[in-house]
Formats: sequence, C-alpha cells, structure tokens
Amino acid sequence: MMEPNNNIELPNVGSSGSTVQTDIDDSTIGTTGAPVESSMDIEQSVPTVAELTGKSESEDSKRPKFVAMCALYTLPFLVVLAVVIIVVVVSKNQAAAANDLRNMDGDEAFDSVVNYLSQHNVSQMEQLRRDGTFQNVAATWMAHGDAHSRTIPEGSPASKEGYDFIQRYIMALFYYQMGGKHWKYELNFLKAENTCGWNSWVVRPQNTIPMGMICNNNGLISALVFVGATVKGTFPSELSKLTTLRIIEMDVNSISGSIPDSFHTLTNLENLHLSHNEMKGTLPAFMGNYKSLVSIDVSFNEMDGTLPPSLGTLTELKGVAVDHNLFTGYPGFWQQPQVEYLFLEQNAFDGYLEETMITRLPSLKVFDISDNQFRGAIPPNLFSLSALQVIDLHDNSFTGSIPAGIPSNTALRFLALHKNDLSGKIGESIGNLQFLNHLDVSNNRLTGYTVNPQTGFGLPSLKHLTYLYLAANNFPAGPIPDWIRDMTKLQELSLKALQLDGTIPTWIGELSGMILLDLDDNNLRGSIPSSIGNLKRLQFLLLNRNELTEQVPVELGDLSMLRVLYIDNNGLQGNMEMICNRGGRFTPIMVADCAGTTPEVVCDCCKQCCSDSEVCNDDNVVPSNDPLWQFGYDRVFYSFGNYTGFFYATP
Repeated sequence: MMEPNNNIELPNVGSSGSTVQTDIDDSTIGTTGAPVESSMDIEQSVPTVAELTGKSESEDSKRPKFVAMCALYTLPFLVVLAVVIIVVVVSKNQAAAANDLRNMDGDEAFDSVVNYLSQHNVSQMEQLRRDGTFQNVAATWMAHGDAHSRTIPEGSPASKEGYDFIQRYIMALFYYQMGGKHWKYELNFLKAENTCGWNSWVVRPQNTIPMGMICNNNGLISALVFVGATVKGTFPSELSKLTTLRIIEMDVNSISGSIPDSFHTLTNLENLHLSHNEMKGTLPAFMGNYKSLVSIDVSFNEMDGTLPPSLGTLTELKGVAVDHNLFTGYPGFWQQPQVEYLFLEQNAFDGYLEETMITRLPSLKVFDISDNQFRGAIPPNLFSLSALQVIDLHDNSFTGSIPAGIPSNTALRFLALHKNDLSGKIGESIGNLQFLNHLDVSNNRLTGYTVNPQTGFGLPSLKHLTYLYLAANNFPAGPIPDWIRDMTKLQELSLKALQLDGTIPTWIGELSGMILLDLDDNNLRGSIPSSIGNLKRLQFLLLNRNELTEQVPVELGDLSMLRVLYIDNNGLQGNMEMICNRGGRFTPIMVADCAGTTPEVVCDCCKQCCSDSEVCNDDNVVPSNDPLWQFGYDRVFYSFGNYTGFFYATP
C-alpha cells in the first residue's frame, strides 16, 4: 500500500504563479474529514477555554497589544490608498467629461473628431477639413449630428473604445460615399445607438437575409452585406482600417472604381463577392496575403489585366468566379487541390490546357472556361476528375477529337463543347457518362458517332439526357435516329443542319417533355405529323428550311404553350387560323410562307411572311446554344437573335 503524501501543493492565486506547501497530519483525518476522538476523551469533563483554544491565558492577554500595533501602522496606509483611488476616479471622470463631445462647443467637437482621426491615420487632415468631402461630412455628423454622441477615445484604434469610434466613423463615411440616402433598403444607418445595429432583415423571394453592417459577438464588424441594395460609388479607402472584416458581399449594385490598394490590410477576408457591378482595374497581387480567403467573385464587371500568380498560394480558396470581364493571359494559378469551382468564361484568356494542370485539381466540381481563346487538344484526363459535374469549353479554338477512352463517371452532368474546331467522331466511350443530362457538341466539324455493334453502347446509352445538341456538324446524310425515341427525358433537341433526310417520325409525339425542337436547315420531306400536337409543353418549334409538304396539321393549335413557330421555306399549305383564332394569353411569334398574292400558307397573325424567292430569316433567328446553366442547369432564357428577342423560360 502506498503511504499518503502529506505535502499537498495548492495553487497560489497571486500573480507570481508559485505554489505553497501545507503539512497535514493525516492521523487527524477520518472518513468525514473531522478530528477523531477516542472513547477516553469523550468521558472527560467539559474542557476549559484555554484547552479549547490551545492557548494559555497569558498568550491571550497579548492579543490586544498586537492588534493595536497593527492598526497603528496599517491605518495610515489605508488612508493614503483611499485618497489615491479617489483621485484616480475623479481624474478619469474629469477626463471623460473633457472628451465628451456633448460638453464641447461646435468647433471644439469637430476639431477633436478630426484630430483623433488624422493623428491615427484613419483619414487625411486635408480631406477631413475640406468642405464637401465625404470625410468632412462624416466627421461633421460624428461631431454634431450623431444623436448618440461618443467621447473621444483616450486610447488608439487598437483599443476597444478606439476601434468602436473609428468603426462608427468609417461606416458613416461608407453611407455618405456610397449613396446611402438612395439605398433600396432601410438599414438603420446613422440611427441606432450601437453601430452594430446598422442593419436589417430583408425578405427576398428566395430567402430572408441580414443586410447591412454585421458584427461578431464581440461587437466588431465582421461582414458587409449589400446584395442588390442599389449601392453606388467607389469604396472609401478607410475601410481598410476595419481589419476584423471577414465577408464583403456586395453583388448586383453600381459600385465603380477599382479595389483600393489600401485593402491589403484586410487579411482576415474569407469571402469577397463583388459580381454584377461596374468595377474596373485588376485583381491586386496582395490578395495572395488573404490566407483565409475561401471564395472570390468579381464576375460581370469590367476588370482587366492578368490574374496574379499569388492567388495560387491560397490554400483555403475553393471558388473563383472572374467570368464576364476583360482578363487576359493564362490563368495558371489554378493549382490548389482544394479548388472546387472555376468560372472563367467570357474573358480573353488564352493558351493550352495542360494535363499536369488537370491533375492538380482533384476536387474540381465546375470547370467553365467558355468563350475565351484557349486552343489545342482537350486533355483526356479532364474526364478522370471524379468530382467534376460541369465541363464547359464552348466557344474556344480547341482542335482534335473528343477524347477517347472516357472512364466511367457518375458525377458529370453538363458537357458543352460547341463552337470549337473539333473533328472526328464521337466515340462510344461517351456512354460512360452515365448521368449526363446536357450534351452540346454543335457547331464543330464532327463526322458522326460510333456505337458498339454488339451492345449499342455509345451516344444512344445516355438515357438521362434532357438537352441534346448535335447541330451544324458534318454528319453523314440519314434519317432522324430511332434511338432518340428512347430518350424520354429530353426537353431540348437540336438537330439543325445535319443533312437529315426522310420524314419526321410519328414517335416524335411520344417525347412529352419536349420544350424546344429544332430541325431547321435539313432535307426532311413529307408532312408535319399530327402527333406533334401531343407535345403539350412545346414552346419552340423550328421546322424551317426543309422540304416539308402537304397541309399544316390543325393539331398545331393544341400546342397552348407555343411561343415561337418557324415553318417557312418549305412547301407547306393551309391556314394558320387554328393558332391565330384560338385566343389565350399570347399568340406565338410565327414565320411562314405567307407572302404574295397567292400565298402557300394563309396567316393573319404571322410576325413575318416569306416567299420562295427570298431568304426570310435563316441564320438571323436561331435557337441559342448558350443557356445560363449555372441556375440549377435549367435554361433561364432563350435567345433567338435580335429579330425575335428574348423569351424567359417557363417550366
């Protein structure tokens, strides 16, 4: 059995952090922690006072003398201490009163605010004193207009009171410089006593979000959220002093200018979202110091230059959206394994995609580099990224064939390769993209597709397709493929300019989910099948520039959602009264061979009438191959060129 340790260390609560040792006789500790008495002790008579205290009477008589001596020496010290405390408290109260803006006259209050802000390099003295500047207006409000006036801090902006003071000034400056009087939402700016109350909950169709200045639990600014709030103007450079900022989310406004150089101090930023504004300039290299940055979105602006290589050092960065700008060069920063989203479309980037670059992006989910100037072959290992859901390479200058040997992939949903210079055939391995729902390879030089002769595996295997665009390639002449009949989920089918011949099959009416059917510019013969009237969701029907004959079927009148109908440059006959006279919420825009004194088609409500001797619409009005798929892969609008205009998609 181990012997008890009588030397117990107790932590000293003093500032030295040392410990003291106490010797305890463990023979006096029982199970209850009280002294243990023997039976012999219990039988004794009542003890005297001296016995109870363990002191003799002579020892007790010495206590008053000792107490008196202690009082004699301690009392003067306590008096001095009390006086010091009183002096300190009075001094602090006097200092606080002296710094209270409410106790100052007009000029003194303004001077005090200006001096504090300039001495601590928050704003420049010249800007603060010059009438009409936003800094002057904000400082004047702090001195005279703030209903909840503050005292001038004794400490620097590094202190809590100092930071609170400059935080209030800078957000007042933000309000004045960025058109606060005309913001879309009432956000309590310049009203609430606590600056952290300068915000409001805003109800939007899709959600309810806090808008304005958002603070953390310590009362320090954490986020600026102004989405679609009609904020206008340039950023005040003073925002750089608010180093606790983690989120700037100011999409869909009218912010102009560039990202200020002073923003290099905002190293705690995690999200920088400035899309759909009017910003110019470049992405500054100092953003490489934003080590906590998770996402950056500056899309739909007018920014230019090259992307700084320092972005490639950000190990937390997951999303990059710089699309719809004027950036140039090769965006070679994308070499971090944690990156998931790259939206680089509609810029002037160029160069070759390297296989080694692809291997550095194992987490990539969305890869959109469309509408740029990339060239060369498509790296085969791009299809090996197991997390990739979207590949959009359209409208570049890629050459060669669609990579063969595509591995099995259950993640990829969207593949857009149109408007390139691809050649060869679509290999059967494309059938490995088992859950693909959008495939667009139109406007290339492809010469068809291959199918496994034993199993039929290949393009026909993509049963989950909802969008299939094969238009404007060099496919061999032939009928509309029968395997399309089994693609029952199709919503859009574009087989334009594929040298199709034969007739439109009656089974086309079985594709009940069809919204757009484009068979324009082929050699199709015969009639329009009456079964087409079964396509109750059909909105866009393009049958122009074929060799169709016979009567226009009355079943076209059953297409109650029809918005665009082109049947011109054919040999069709009949009357379009089944549409012109049906009433309803709108009459579709129609083009038919209804010109001349003896028209082939009678149409009193056609947008344009054509004749066999003229080119009517042809390439001026064509279906868009550029859906804004970012919104859940659903088409947001259909563009039919300048002639017809825009139609917002309806489910």
